[in-house]
Amino acid sequence: MNLKQIDTYRVLKILQEEFPLDTQPFKVIGEKLGLDEDSVIEIVASLKNKGIIREIGPIFNHKRLGFETKLVGIAVKDIEFAANIINEYEEITHNYEREGNYNLWCTIIGKKDRIDNIIEIIKQRIKPDDIVSIPSISSFKLLFELEI
Repeated sequence: MNLKQIDTYRVLKILQEEFPLDTQPFKVIGEKLGLDEDSVIEIVASLKNKGIIREIGPIFNHKRLGFETKLVGIAVKDIEFAANIINEYEEITHNYEREGNYNLWCTIIGKKDRIDNIIEIIKQRIKPDDIVSIPSISSFKLLFELEI
């Protein structure tokens, strides 16, 4: 393993375990690792370009903020068409294909009326064979850290 790979693993470890709440978080990470801010930004950009990092952002407790969550299963013939429409909504946090009758699933977070509105719009635009909406009752969060 070369020095660049070691730096990449060290940056990843900090990103997942202790992302700094600072106006210059990559500078803070660099200071912890003996790297300059530009090097950290370059590493993170490279990881994003390779699809290793999808997003860096906070995770909120949506229930405490007054939001609900629904898991929506959709039976569609043209998955690509449906997925592109679903991806237009910022309230949809996950969208993935599955085997079975309900072959496209998504998670919607928002106020109840807005979620119901999005589901109705999806029905009108996609015209699925069927759609099922399952409200979240409880959340069970697991700590997931990659061994680096």
